[in-house]
Amino acid sequence: MSFLDTTPAAISRGNPGPQWARFRVHNPRQQLATLRDLCRGDTPVVVGIASGPTLQAVLWSVDDVSGQLHFKLDGARGGINALSLDGELWAAAYMDDAKVQFPLGHVTVGIKGDQQLLVSEMPELMYSLPRRQGMRVRRHKRPLARFSHPLAPDVSTELKVLDVSSTGCALLRVAEGLSLPLGMMLKRVEIELDEEIIIFSDLLVHHVTIHSREARSTRVGCTWHGMPKAARDRLHEWIDRGRRRRELMSLSLD
Repeated sequence: MSFLDTTPAAISRGNPGPQWARFRVHNPRQQLATLRDLCRGDTPVVVGIASGPTLQAVLWSVDDVSGQLHFKLDGARGGINALSLDGELWAAAYMDDAKVQFPLGHVTVGIKGDQQLLVSEMPELMYSLPRRQGMRVRRHKRPLARFSHPLAPDVSTELKVLDVSSTGCALLRVAEGLSLPLGMMLKRVEIELDEEIIIFSDLLVHHVTIHSREARSTRVGCTWHGMPKAARDRLHEWIDRGRRRRELMSLSLD
């Protein structure tokens, strides 16, 4: 499972198999709290099946009295037709260091103006899946990302980089900053990894999650896009250096 994989994992509801057992969230209160966090944070949710069609959505209501979830669906009005409502539909979303996934049952769809609405029963099953497969590096001194924002090309934007991997990086967006929605392409981003290494690459916004409710900041997960080979070589060099430093630190603590 790649931490950047936004599609639901291939889990069977009736027979999930022992490989998924350790990821299951058994506590009903924890399940409800997770759903409410998704709702309060307007966290992007993917609705669909593994290796199949999906839709972007937002969970806007958790009604634990009637036992229903209400989603607002993004995209064209007919997009829901691509999904089989009788199949094993799942919802998946990123929260902190995990991908939360739960099944959608007894699904109905409604239309309000141009807005598609999806209603599902409250899930009895929920999984919290680790999303980090590769080595991700965090340093005491944060790397920085600088770019011209697509919504304001004349404005130079500088954001802290929360962590870096060979597949992408996570940016810290503060409340007053310009929005960075799913699917936005950031062109020719300058990543200052440290005082010695600066690389350039396009970034594709892949997921957005809450970083701090108090500071109203968000974590913007991005994938590298069209990174030149020379930059990729420098990136791997920087990641390897971080790995060696961490291994030496672990040895010194034993």
